[in-house]
Amino acid sequence: METLVTKMRAHGWVGRPLLVEEVRPFEHAQYFAWTGSHRIAAATQAGLSRVPCRVLLHGDAEASFRQAGYDQDGYSSWRDALTAHEGRNDRDRLRGLEKANLEEAARMLREELAAEDGHGA
Repeated sequence: METLVTKMRAHGWVGRPLLVEEVRPFEHAQYFAWTGSHRIAAATQAGLSRVPCRVLLHGDAEASFRQAGYDQDGYSSWRDALTAHEGRNDRDRLRGLEKANLEEAARMLREELAAEDGHGA
């Protein structure tokens, strides 16, 4: 992680944006990161005040997941709900994004998985 912090101090954020979910919309919006927890920690240590994100908007997620047959009852985020419905890892949650036809979010999670497997940036 120290190497990533050093790179971020020297060059800022380089690479894939984070996939985040808007869990509370409007005035007091709150977000939950689906990807990049290590990169967020490194950015914080490097003193970066901004990181690039693609946001899965609350309303879009709500409509798409419910249409696909999922519910969020008892979970604070759709990521947590998909973990309960599909399984505990990102490949399981990817299946849920694909079923819900959330194409951009699914593409981003596929890219994250490829990077983790050593096949992506």
